[in-house]
This record gives sequence, structure tokens and C-alpha cells, in this order.
Amino acid sequence: PNSPLTYQMRALVYEENGDEFNAHLNWGRYNILRKNIDIAINEFLNAVQLKDDDVELLFSLASLLTDNGETNHAAEYYEKIVKLEPSNKEALHKLAQFREGIGDYKMQVSYLEKIVQADGKDLAALKELARGYEKIKSNAKAVEIYNKYLELVKDPAEYKMIKDRIDRLDNFAGEEESVGLIDKIIGFFNKSGM
Repeated sequence: PNSPLTYQMRALVYEENGDEFNAHLNWGRYNILRKNIDIAINEFLNAVQLKDDDVELLFSLASLLTDNGETNHAAEYYEKIVKLEPSNKEALHKLAQFREGIGDYKMQVSYLEKIVQADGKDLAALKELARGYEKIKSNAKAVEIYNKYLELVKDPAEYKMIKDRIDRLDNFAGEEESVGLIDKIIGFFNKSGM
């Protein structure tokens, strides 16, 4: 079942029958098994040009691009998945990770909010969302989400750790300013009169 020959034969049959989409799809799978990742990506890109609403294909392509170090390009395909399935938790999580990786915490929070809207009991997403709110200096929202997290968490050590975190955030609740790197740079140039 994991033989590249199976996919090669399927690809040839689909080509013979004029089904370009399935031919590219099977050539892509064939090349994955042969460890020809660049060729597999190219085949999947060709398949996406023919049919861009196949979520499984989009996930496969995004995963290959991520493994190949092309995270910016992969994010485009996770975005396409979210357009097709707005509450797809896996795609939203990948986009949140990507945004966090490039320092775009506001967009990270936006994606995490969508995950929590889709599944309010997703402990990992709740915790990440609360931390995201902390990063954008929205302490009141962070406390609110941490409290939702505490309602669901079962581990006493985790409960205590988050409770301590809430107490610390409550002390800083007055600091509700969101200043990102770009805002700081613009502020610097405005102050210096440039």
C-alpha cells in the first residue's frame, strides 16, 4: 500500500483518461514516497491550480511547504483552508503559530479567538489565547480567558499556576496599552521629527 508504484500506475491511468487533477495528485504522492519533495510540491501546486477547494490537498501542500521551510508560502494555503472552512481548528492553529512566529500577536489572537469560538472547551487554545492577550497588553481580556480556562482545567498544579498568573495580571490591569514593534518605531520617528 505504501509503494510508489501504486501511485505511479494511478497517475498514468488518470493521465490516459484526461483527469489532470487526479494525475497531479497521484504524481505528488508518488514523489513524496520517493522523497522527491520539491517535485511533489510542484505536482500539488499544479493540482491546486485545477481545483483549489480540496481541503485535504491544501493541508498536504501546506504541510510539505512547512517541512521544506517555506512557512510564508504554507500560511497562504492554511488561509485558503480557513476561507473554505472558517472553523477548521487545525488550520487556525497553524496560522496562529505562524503569526506568533513572525511577531504578529494581534493576528495570532484573532486566529485563537476563532478556535475558541468553534470550541470553547479547547484548553490549549484557551491558554494560548490568554497568553496572546498578555503579549498585546490586554490584561483584562487575558484574565477573563484564564478564568474560563480555570473552569475547565482538572490538574491542581496547573490550576494553581494559572491562578497565580491571574493574581499577577490583576495587579497590572491598569496597563491596557498595546504597543507593537512597528508602533514603537513609528513613535520613535515621530518624536525625533524625521
